[in-house]
Amino acid sequence: MLFFLKKLLQAVFFPPTLFFGLSLLAVLLMRRRRKAGMRLLGGTLLVFMLFCLRPVADLLLGPLERGYPGLESVPSGVTHVVVLGAGIRDPLAPLPGTDLLGLTSLSRLVEGVRLWSRMEGGRLLLSGGNWKKGSQEPSPALVMKRAALLLGVPEDRLIVDSDSRDTGEQARRLVDMLGGEPFVLVTSASHMPRAVRQFRRNGTNPIPAPCDFRTAHRGYRWFDLFPSPLNLQDSCLAVKEYAGLLWALVFH
Repeated sequence: MLFFLKKLLQAVFFPPTLFFGLSLLAVLLMRRRRKAGMRLLGGTLLVFMLFCLRPVADLLLGPLERGYPGLESVPSGVTHVVVLGAGIRDPLAPLPGTDLLGLTSLSRLVEGVRLWSRMEGGRLLLSGGNWKKGSQEPSPALVMKRAALLLGVPEDRLIVDSDSRDTGEQARRLVDMLGGEPFVLVTSASHMPRAVRQFRRNGTNPIPAPCDFRTAHRGYRWFDLFPSPLNLQDSCLAVKEYAGLLWALVFH
C-alpha cells in the first residue's frame, strides 16, 4: 500500500505536473481574482524557468552528487558488484538489448560491468523488479541481464533480483542474499546518498560506486544561461531524490 501511495504522490507532486496544475489554477483564479491569478501564474512560470537553467539544476543536484567519489577499483576480498536498475523502455519492443535500457540504467550497467571485470571470480548482481507484481513483462533486472550478456559477462557470473520494486525493497532483499558481506553498490551519483542510507539501515555493507554524474563540469558557457529541457530533467531528478530521502526518513 505504501509503495503505491509513494508512486501516486510522485506523480501528483512531480514538478512538471505541479507546474501544470498551478498554471491551470492560476487561469481559473483570474476569472474572479485577476491580480491573484496573475501573481500565481507569474510565480509558477518563474520557478519553471529557473528549473530549466543549468546553474539552478547544479545547485539542486550538486550536493547529492558530491556525497561519494567514483570508485576506481574493487577492494580486495569483495566478491559481488550490485547494480540498481532504473528506467527501461518497452521490454517487448524490437530493439537491441542495450537500447532497451534507459540512459540511466545503461550508465549504471556499464559501470557495474567495468568494476566486475576487475575482479577475479566475482558475481554481478542486477536488481530491479516490475512495479506491478505478477506482471508478465520482463523486469528491468532481466533486461539488464540481456544487455550484460551482450557486453560479455558470462551467464554463470550473473545474479538477477526481479522481485525488488524500489530502493527500500532492494535493501531488504540484499540482506537475505548477501547479509553483512561487503559489496560494491553501483547507482547514479544523485541516488547514492539515499541508497547507501537505506542499505546500511537494513544491515548490509555497501561500498559506494556512483556513476551517471550530471554536475561534473569545469564551468558555465554562455548557452548554459538559456533554459533547456535537460536542465529541467536534472532539477526534477534532484527534487525526486530529496523527496525520496524524506520518505525514507519518515517510513523506514
